Amino acid sequence: MRGKKKKRIARVGFEPTTKEKLETQQYGLIGKSSAIKVCEWQKKDLREEGACYKNKFYGVPTHRCIQLSTTLNFCDNMCNYCWRDLANTKGNIMNEESDVDNPKLIIELAPKLQQKMLTGFGGNDKVPKEKLKETKIPRHFAISLTGEPTLYPKLKDLLIELKKIHCSTFVVTNGLHPEVLSEIEPTQLYISLDGTNKKEFFKITNCKLKDGWERLMKTLDYVKSIPHKRTVFRITLIKSANKISGNMADSDKKGFAELIKRGMPKFVEFKSYMHIGSSRMRLTHQNQPFFDELEQFAKETGALCDYVIIDCHKQSKVVLLVHKDKVKMKDRFIDYEKI
Repeated sequence: MRGKKKKRIARVGFEPTTKEKLETQQYGLIGKSSAIKVCEWQKKDLREEGACYKNKFYGVPTHRCIQLSTTLNFCDNMCNYCWRDLANTKGNIMNEESDVDNPKLIIELAPKLQQKMLTGFGGNDKVPKEKLKETKIPRHFAISLTGEPTLYPKLKDLLIELKKIHCSTFVVTNGLHPEVLSEIEPTQLYISLDGTNKKEFFKITNCKLKDGWERLMKTLDYVKSIPHKRTVFRITLIKSANKISGNMADSDKKGFAELIKRGMPKFVEFKSYMHIGSSRMRLTHQNQPFFDELEQFAKETGALCDYVIIDCHKQSKVVLLVHKDKVKMKDRFIDYEKI
């Protein structure tokens, strides 16, 4: 008589080798596929050495920010400039049982884990005690650490829960799931733009979706339909060098300008590729533009679509642009009293 067929149990959590590697890289792991990381700007801000670009551009309190991923190693793309280890990519479908974390669990554990990771700052004389105390109550979640956030099936619920505790939220997405974007309500929505046409898009992103470019165009059209919301096009610039082609040619200026005109976002950020993490295996240090090169490219591209530079953060190599008719906008900085 045959025995009963054993029920297959999905493996939950991080593989031991992956877990060890991520913790060595100073990720704080939560549940099955979520993680936080204390960024260098938060450490600097606590030591009174300057705040990050999100503070300068939009008023986000750097020391009360949590960098979060709920889709660690899940993505549709394998961008050549990405700092994550692409060898660990699990694909773009999350299994409810083995991969998806509960939003309330994430919100409960993330601040506690961050406090644990900030323990050493309590003995630093450069850190104001009151400022360190404020980190216990986060005001911002940057859902942008690694992986593609729109693959997380409970993203809408997570954002709702974060709003309940009066936290602002930035969602940084590759824009390949416009159906998800129409359902979520982050404080600010970022769309990554990497290539100016279909060929260059696939060359830079190594997108696994055959209709990836068409999906992205639908997202740009969606952004144009919500002018009242806080939207950003994030353009990461890669300089051509060492036989590696980038996206900073004169033709790219025209191409990016056309994409900006198609979507008409509230803000545009041009950011330099940074030679860090696993991207060093695919690109070289020479592919990282100097700030002056970045600024000039952004200025000339903006002139083609009526966007102008209104701010910059040289240390992070990023510039901020808005449409020329909105230079004096009154709502650039987030109003935390209304969250």
